[in-house]
Amino acid sequence: MWIVAKRSRLAALGLGLSAVLAASATYADSWTQRIKSLEDQQQGLQQQVDRLNRQVSGQGLVNMYQQLTDLQQQVQQLRGDVDELKHQLDETQKRQRDLYVDIDKRLQALESGKGASPPPAAQPNNAGHAGSQAGASAADNQQDATILASYQAALQLLQNARYNDAISALKQFRTKHPDSSYASNALYWEGEAEYAQRDFKAAEQSFQGVIKQYPDSNKVPDARLKLGYTYYELKQWKSSRKALQTVVKQHPDSSAARLASRFLKRMDKEGH
Repeated sequence: MWIVAKRSRLAALGLGLSAVLAASATYADSWTQRIKSLEDQQQGLQQQVDRLNRQVSGQGLVNMYQQLTDLQQQVQQLRGDVDELKHQLDETQKRQRDLYVDIDKRLQALESGKGASPPPAAQPNNAGHAGSQAGASAADNQQDATILASYQAALQLLQNARYNDAISALKQFRTKHPDSSYASNALYWEGEAEYAQRDFKAAEQSFQGVIKQYPDSNKVPDARLKLGYTYYELKQWKSSRKALQTVVKQHPDSSAARLASRFLKRMDKEGH
């Protein structure tokens, strides 16, 4: 009896142990599956990392970096070219301004009568009257020479790129000699000096002044042209076009009209 009972208990323990082992095996399988799943995820992540590493260190990115470097070098080169062109443009404008100043001096000297033939000798029977006329003529010539010298001194300051000094001298000249034949030219060159300093608002007033105050001046075509340039610098495209078109229409045979036509074509290309 005792033996039978003992065997029964052993059998029951065996069954319990089997159940425990079965449960343990199931639990272990579950963890194994979870571990395998994590390992698979880890492997997938590692593959992504490897792929990214290949992309980072691959030839494609190297090419992209090289292209970016090349573009940066090209931009730097273009900036250098633009700076050089600006410098050349400034130099060209200065030489052009110097040439205009020199021509202006020569023209005004001719208009003032320098180099003209002396008046004929007076007859003996009206020597007194002729003497007084000669004296008045000499005084007038002396005054004209003084005014011309003052005007040319102001232009020389402009030619030497002493723009502030030139503006002051030209203003003083117009104040002292408002009725001089050089007054319109002085106002025009005042605008040129202001334009050279990029004081476009002041230049606009000066060029407008030449057009309005001295409509018969030979500087009007140039003043209209530079007014068009000034509006362009101020990004007032419509006003710039209008001023340049007026030059072409009203002064068709002038050098200012040819320059205005070229500038209008440039504005067309730029979409202005």
